[in-house]
Amino acid sequence: MSTNDLDLSQDEGPDPYEIVERFWPYDGPYSDERTTAAAVMIGRLGRYLNNATQKANGLPYAAVVGRVVDDLAGAVIGYEQLLDQLAWFLEREAADNPSLYDDRRDRPGAQTARETAVVLDDARGAVRALYLALSAPARLASHLGSE
Repeated sequence: MSTNDLDLSQDEGPDPYEIVERFWPYDGPYSDERTTAAAVMIGRLGRYLNNATQKANGLPYAAVVGRVVDDLAGAVIGYEQLLDQLAWFLEREAADNPSLYDDRRDRPGAQTARETAVVLDDARGAVRALYLALSAPARLASHLGSE
């Protein structure tokens, strides 16, 4: 299946599960290119949402707000695990990879990797706070409807 085979019609919209399974199946294959492409897609979809939520047909009724915010909260909470795994990987690299370097050449790569892991751990608290901040409006907006 190519991207041309995906149903991207405006009436029903693309099937996000189909797209993710096609290009980023849960069980792989995995590569640095696929990993970074997934991160790029998150950013590009955020850009799409920023534009779509300015258009009448992107937000045709109030209930869409509740669904979008709820889905965003669900996505954000997954970043806790992601940040934890990234920090863990850097800690392991700092301990086990003697070829690790910092391109500034003024400190060992292991030091930068460990510092990055600490900052990633700190970011997990911000992720939790953002999740909680999104959950409240999602709950409220879930009661909205239009006739």
